[in-house]
This record gives sequence, structure tokens and C-alpha cells, in this order.
Amino acid sequence: MLTAGDIDALFQPLAGARHLLIAVSGGPDSLALMALMARWRAGGGDGPKLSVAHVDHGLRSASASEGAMVAAAAAQFGLACMNLRWEGAKPATRLQERAREARYRLLVEAAGRVKADGLVTAHHAGDQAETVLQRLAHGSGIGGLAGMAPQRKHGDLVLWRPLLGLSKESLAEECRAAGLEAVDDPGNRNLAFERARLRHFAPERARLGLSDATLNRLARRAARAEAALSAATTSFLQTLDIKAGYSGAAEPWRDLPDEIRLRALGLVMARINDGAVVPLAKLESLATRLTAALAGRENLAATLAGCSVRIKAARAGRAATLSIQPAPPRRTLRVLT
Repeated sequence: MLTAGDIDALFQPLAGARHLLIAVSGGPDSLALMALMARWRAGGGDGPKLSVAHVDHGLRSASASEGAMVAAAAAQFGLACMNLRWEGAKPATRLQERAREARYRLLVEAAGRVKADGLVTAHHAGDQAETVLQRLAHGSGIGGLAGMAPQRKHGDLVLWRPLLGLSKESLAEECRAAGLEAVDDPGNRNLAFERARLRHFAPERARLGLSDATLNRLARRAARAEAALSAATTSFLQTLDIKAGYSGAAEPWRDLPDEIRLRALGLVMARINDGAVVPLAKLESLATRLTAALAGRENLAATLAGCSVRIKAARAGRAATLSIQPAPPRRTLRVLT
């Protein structure tokens, strides 16, 4: 059981918010989050207003009654609850992914309606471990292996995950101690879903050295490396005259570490594409060509994701130049009749 001091430390980063919307599914993790945050605010003093939101995905016959149960549990702590519903036809493929997208969309919209400046979810250490394994299996880079951040900005809203350091078992204990009866969602055990498979084989992967604790340690170390690499990339780009693209000397790019060059290239391309991220494998392929051309002092002409990347090699009296700009529109063949 967490002490009052533990709870204060857990939620101290959230203390400066005005209004926090707590996402509560009805499972033991989110019910424990609601109970802990209610205890935190009951301690007195200035602090954010708390509200609750529950998303009914409409995927099970019991989902409507679960929303009523969450509202009743919230009322025990004096918290108002909004029941949100994912309307419309449900997709036949990638159901969990689409449901997650719909859930966040509904929660962010609800936060806007009540003027909340923070959205709090109950992701815990087990969820973080599963996220790291998923991203590892899908070939993610360092940023992906950092897993879920404890907080991140979404426009004017801050998404908070204060429970990443706690286990699912400890949250279930907090839920029971608060006298709350949690919902059992059979989808969490459906092995058709990737997360459910990773959860099912947790004992086996722990015996292989892939315990939740080990994977969370990897996430923290990857997050530390990601922060350093991002800072180095930002520092490099600040030395250049970059707006919506880059046109200038190739020399500053030549002696960069490969990872910083890759990231700088990706960020410049993202600016050209209004923030759209180029798939990592394709970006790596282009960065490899760019590195080879810079090292060999050769010309390069490549196009990717609406961007044109060109190197003009040095000639007598002229330094090598690099251009990363929007690609010109494709020419269309006109047939004369």
C-alpha cells in the first residue's frame, strides 16, 4: 500500500495543473488511479480540480453497465464523470489500434469541453514493458525503445502517465483497498491481439531475462539517450539557416555522427512536410546515400516523401552544396488530339 508521502511524490509533477481529467476504463489500474488521485487531493491545499471520463467502445454487451459502474465509483470520491461512446461501425481489422485512437480522440475532445489542461491515464510498468517489446519487434529506433513518456504535450493539453513506475499487482491491491470492484475485460486475454500475447507469455519472457523490470530499465536508458541525441541534433540545426528547408554548404553535414545526420535530415524533411514523419527505414536508406555522397564528394539527386535531396560536389573555386527542399511537382504527359 502506498503511504500519503508516496502519493504526494507520485502526483507532485501534476500539482501545477488547473483541471485534470482522469481516464477510467473500469479496470483495476484506472480505478486505482482514480482512488489515489482522490486521496492526493483530499490531503488539502491548492491543487487541480479532478474529473473523470469513461469511454464505452460499444464492443461488448456489458459495456454500457460498466460506464454506470465507473460513474458510481467516481461519485464515491465526489468526482463528476463523463461517459463517452465510440459511435458508428467498428473496423474489421486492427481493432485494438483503432479503438485506442478513438479513445484518445474522445478523451481529448472531452478535456477540451471541460477546459481541462491535463489528461491522466493509468499506464503502469507492465504496459511500458509491453510497449517496449512491441516496438522492439517492429524494428523501432532509440526513441521508440524509450517507450511511453511520463508526460507529453498534445496541443494545449498535457497527457500524464504518473503510474509508469508501479506494477499492475500493486495497483490491483490499491483498488481492493479502496473497496472498488473492477471490470474484467476478456479482450485483455484475447491472444488474437499482440499485447495480450505479450502479457500471456510474461512468465516465460521473464525467465529469458525480459522481465517487466528489465524492459522498464531499458526504456529509461533509451529515453536518456534519446534526450541527448535530440539535444545534439537541435544544437546542430540551430547553427544553420533553416526555415522550411535547407540550401547551403554541404561541409557542416560531412563530419557529423551518422545518427545526428540521420535525425537532422529527418527533421528538415518533417518541416517541409508540415510535421509528417518519414518512415525510419526509408529515411535510413536515404541517409546512407547522403553519407556516401558526402564522404566521396560526389553528386546526389534523390527524392523521398515529397522532398528533393541534392548534393552538388565541389568544383574548382566552388564548395560543395546540399539542398533539402520540396520536390517539384511531377510532370504529367499531355496527349495532343
